[in-house]
Amino acid sequence: MSDEQTAEFLWQVKLATGDYHNAMTDGMFMQWLKHRLTPAFDAQFKNKKMFLVLDNASYHHCFDEEVKVPETNSKKYNVELLRKYGCTSFKVTRESEGKAGEYNFEVPAQGSLPNADRKNRVSKEEIASVTRTYFKKNFSTKTRGKG
Repeated sequence: MSDEQTAEFLWQVKLATGDYHNAMTDGMFMQWLKHRLTPAFDAQFKNKKMFLVLDNASYHHCFDEEVKVPETNSKKYNVELLRKYGCTSFKVTRESEGKAGEYNFEVPAQGSLPNADRKNRVSKEEIASVTRTYFKKNFSTKTRGKG
Protein backbone atom coordinates (compact mmCIF):
# COMPACT_ATOMS: atom_id res chain seq x y z
CA MET A 1 0.00 0.00 0.00
CA SER A 2 1.44 3.37 -0.96
CA ASP A 3 1.04 6.64 0.91
CA GLU A 4 -1.96 8.64 -0.23
CA GLN A 5 -3.56 11.78 1.11
CA THR A 6 -6.89 10.11 1.65
CA ALA A 7 -8.10 7.96 4.51
CA GLU A 8 -10.23 5.90 2.13
CA PHE A 9 -9.34 2.24 2.05
CA LEU A 10 -11.17 -0.56 0.30
CA TRP A 11 -10.28 -4.20 0.70
CA GLN A 12 -11.83 -7.36 -0.61
CA VAL A 13 -12.72 -10.26 1.61
CA LYS A 14 -14.39 -13.58 1.02
CA LEU A 15 -17.10 -13.28 3.66
CA ALA A 16 -20.57 -13.95 2.35
CA THR A 17 -22.15 -12.76 5.57
CA GLY A 18 -21.04 -11.46 8.89
CA ASP A 19 -19.37 -8.56 10.55
CA TYR A 20 -16.47 -6.86 8.75
CA HIS A 21 -14.53 -6.90 12.06
CA ASN A 22 -13.79 -10.56 11.33
CA ALA A 23 -12.17 -9.60 8.02
CA MET A 24 -9.97 -6.74 9.22
CA THR A 25 -6.57 -7.72 10.60
CA ASP A 26 -4.13 -5.82 12.78
CA GLY A 27 -1.64 -5.73 9.89
CA MET A 28 -4.25 -4.28 7.55
CA PHE A 29 -5.28 -1.73 10.17
CA MET A 30 -1.65 -0.65 10.69
CA GLN A 31 -1.14 -0.31 6.92
CA TRP A 32 -4.21 1.94 6.72
CA LEU A 33 -3.03 3.98 9.70
CA LYS A 34 0.50 4.39 8.33
CA HIS A 35 -0.20 4.85 4.62
CA ARG A 36 -3.63 6.48 4.50
CA LEU A 37 -4.86 8.11 7.70
CA THR A 38 -1.56 9.67 8.80
CA PRO A 39 -0.63 11.15 5.38
CA ALA A 40 -4.19 12.45 4.92
CA PHE A 41 -4.20 14.01 8.39
CA ASP A 42 -0.76 15.58 7.90
CA ALA A 43 -1.80 17.07 4.55
CA GLN A 44 -5.01 18.52 5.99
CA PHE A 45 -3.78 19.63 9.43
CA LYS A 46 -0.09 20.45 9.07
CA ASN A 47 1.81 20.57 12.39
CA LYS A 48 -1.24 19.48 14.39
CA LYS A 49 -1.38 16.43 16.64
CA MET A 50 -3.89 13.66 16.20
CA PHE A 51 -5.51 11.88 19.12
CA LEU A 52 -6.90 8.60 17.96
CA VAL A 53 -9.59 7.01 20.12
CA LEU A 54 -10.09 3.32 19.38
CA ASP A 55 -12.65 0.80 20.46
CA ASN A 56 -11.72 -2.68 21.65
CA ALA A 57 -11.74 -4.36 18.23
CA SER A 58 -9.08 -7.08 18.13
CA TYR A 59 -7.23 -5.48 15.21
CA HIS A 60 -6.63 -2.36 17.33
CA HIS A 61 -4.47 -4.47 19.65
CA CYS A 62 -1.52 -5.64 17.65
CA PHE A 63 2.10 -6.45 18.19
CA ASP A 64 5.07 -5.16 16.30
CA GLU A 65 5.66 -7.23 13.16
CA GLU A 66 8.88 -8.66 14.57
CA VAL A 67 7.42 -9.54 17.96
CA LYS A 68 4.14 -10.92 16.56
CA VAL A 69 2.15 -12.84 19.16
CA PRO A 70 4.35 -14.67 21.69
CA GLU A 71 1.76 -17.40 22.23
CA THR A 72 1.94 -18.42 18.55
CA ASN A 73 5.70 -17.99 18.14
CA SER A 74 7.99 -20.97 18.53
CA LYS A 75 9.88 -21.31 21.79
CA LYS A 76 13.14 -20.74 19.92
CA TYR A 77 11.84 -17.54 18.29
CA ASN A 78 10.73 -16.11 21.65
CA VAL A 79 14.12 -16.94 23.22
CA GLU A 80 15.83 -15.19 20.28
CA LEU A 81 13.63 -12.10 20.82
CA LEU A 82 14.41 -12.03 24.53
CA ARG A 83 18.13 -12.31 23.81
CA LYS A 84 18.03 -9.66 21.04
CA TYR A 85 16.22 -7.17 23.26
CA GLY A 86 18.53 -7.56 26.24
CA CYS A 87 16.82 -10.05 28.51
CA THR A 88 19.54 -12.12 30.18
CA SER A 89 17.47 -13.93 32.79
CA PHE A 90 13.88 -14.38 33.91
CA LYS A 91 11.78 -15.95 36.65
CA VAL A 92 8.99 -18.47 36.29
CA THR A 93 6.49 -19.13 39.06
CA ARG A 94 5.17 -22.67 39.27
CA GLU A 95 2.77 -24.34 41.65
CA SER A 96 3.63 -27.75 43.02
CA GLU A 97 1.74 -29.59 45.72
CA GLY A 98 -0.30 -26.47 46.49
CA LYS A 99 2.75 -24.25 46.95
CA ALA A 100 4.11 -21.65 44.55
CA GLY A 101 7.80 -21.72 43.81
CA GLU A 102 9.90 -19.27 41.81
CA TYR A 103 12.56 -20.56 39.42
CA ASN A 104 15.32 -18.47 37.83
CA PHE A 105 16.50 -19.15 34.29
CA GLU A 106 19.24 -17.68 32.11
CA VAL A 107 18.60 -16.74 28.49
CA PRO A 108 21.23 -18.78 26.62
CA ALA A 109 23.86 -16.89 24.62
CA GLN A 110 22.77 -18.87 21.57
CA GLY A 111 20.17 -21.44 20.64
CA SER A 112 17.02 -22.13 22.62
CA LEU A 113 16.14 -23.61 25.98
CA PRO A 114 15.74 -27.38 26.37
CA ASN A 115 12.23 -28.82 26.28
CA ALA A 116 10.27 -28.72 29.52
CA ASP A 117 10.33 -32.41 30.38
CA ARG A 118 11.84 -31.83 33.83
CA LYS A 119 11.42 -29.45 36.74
CA ASN A 120 14.45 -27.40 35.71
CA ARG A 121 13.27 -26.78 32.15
CA VAL A 122 10.96 -24.13 30.66
CA SER A 123 7.83 -24.82 28.61
CA LYS A 124 6.79 -23.03 25.41
CA GLU A 125 3.86 -21.50 27.29
CA GLU A 126 6.12 -20.18 30.05
CA ILE A 127 8.48 -18.59 27.50
CA ALA A 128 5.50 -17.01 25.71
CA SER A 129 4.28 -15.53 28.98
CA VAL A 130 7.78 -14.26 29.86
CA THR A 131 8.15 -12.75 26.37
CA ARG A 132 4.80 -10.94 26.57
CA THR A 133 5.54 -9.61 30.07
CA TYR A 134 9.09 -8.54 29.14
CA PHE A 135 7.97 -6.60 26.07
CA LYS A 136 4.98 -5.07 27.83
CA LYS A 137 7.25 -3.81 30.62
CA ASN A 138 10.34 -2.78 28.62
CA PHE A 139 9.15 -2.07 25.08
CA SER A 140 5.53 -0.99 25.41
CA THR A 141 5.53 0.56 21.93
CA LYS A 142 6.05 -2.92 20.48
CA THR A 143 3.06 -4.31 22.31
CA ARG A 144 -0.41 -2.95 21.92
CA GLY A 145 -2.92 -4.67 24.11
CA LYS A 146 -3.40 -8.42 23.91
CA GLY A 147 -3.19 -8.94 27.66
